[in-house]
Amino acid sequence: MSSNEIGHHNHHHPRNVDYNDHHHHHELIEEDSSSINNEIDYQIPDIKEFDPKIRDLLDDLNRYSTKINQLEQCFQEENSRFHRVLNESSIQLNKIFKKCGERNISTSRPYYEALQKLNDLKIKCQTAALKFEKFNELYMNAKQAISDAELMFHKNIKDDGHFDQYWQEKLNIANSKFMEAKLKREEHELEHLSLMAQIRLLEYNSNDLKTKHKNSIKRAKPYFDEAHNIDLKLKKIRDDTKLLEEELAKCKSQYSTTLKNLENISEEIHEKRAQYIAKSLKREPGVGAEIIDQNCLEIAENLSKIELNPDEKNTATDFHSLSTTLSSSSSLSS
Repeated sequence: MSSNEIGHHNHHHPRNVDYNDHHHHHELIEEDSSSINNEIDYQIPDIKEFDPKIRDLLDDLNRYSTKINQLEQCFQEENSRFHRVLNESSIQLNKIFKKCGERNISTSRPYYEALQKLNDLKIKCQTAALKFEKFNELYMNAKQAISDAELMFHKNIKDDGHFDQYWQEKLNIANSKFMEAKLKREEHELEHLSLMAQIRLLEYNSNDLKTKHKNSIKRAKPYFDEAHNIDLKLKKIRDDTKLLEEELAKCKSQYSTTLKNLENISEEIHEKRAQYIAKSLKREPGVGAEIIDQNCLEIAENLSKIELNPDEKNTATDFHSLSTTLSSSSSLSS
């Protein structure tokens, strides 16, 4: 499939909306004198091998283009939803604020902030505990591996007192893993102990606040519950938007790579076509055909009549000059 056929194929796979590379895409797959290029390309076996590659790449390109458009639309919708939820929630929260009373909310705020911080610390503490368990297991396994390696190391000491290099290496590796696991185990153990201490202190302070401001805390509860729910809702939208951004960036990268592959094939086709025509026009009379293939003459004559890309104009001029010379030679021969 030639570069003009790339353009034709793309015509049957329209883009939904313009993408950033849309203009560049059309530069790659411009339609250049389809009848002449087809006549040439059908005579070049090497060009036929590009057919399935081009079709697959164009299918990929259009699939990525469609997906990019969909993702960008979803991204815009999520942004709009975020601002809509934020505005609606602000109105609702303001109503609850007035109902609960500014004084009650202000007095109970330190308590509810302490509860939120306490919840965050408990999550971190649980994570630290899981990491400690993981590295403690690695520590115990490495300790056993050292014991086994030492046993085999001593068993394989040669009569002349030389060590077995294999078991020496195994012992070194076991020691290295043991030290790494030990350090990580101690690190997460200290982290866990530190978090536990912070949790106990915060629990004490929050209980003290609850005792002192029991009534205000109770009256302000609807406000802080609603504020917490709003935060969760907005966080969910932000997380979804971030995932869309990452997927969009990945899809644009794939689109760019596919487009580059199409550019490379287009350049290769142009090069093969130019080489074939030049070779055909330079063929000596009587070698492989009578004077020259009439089809090549017609192609060369027509090349001067079509408007080519800047990088093809010099080649077209040479073709026209050659065709004139060959036509004169043909007349003299007859």
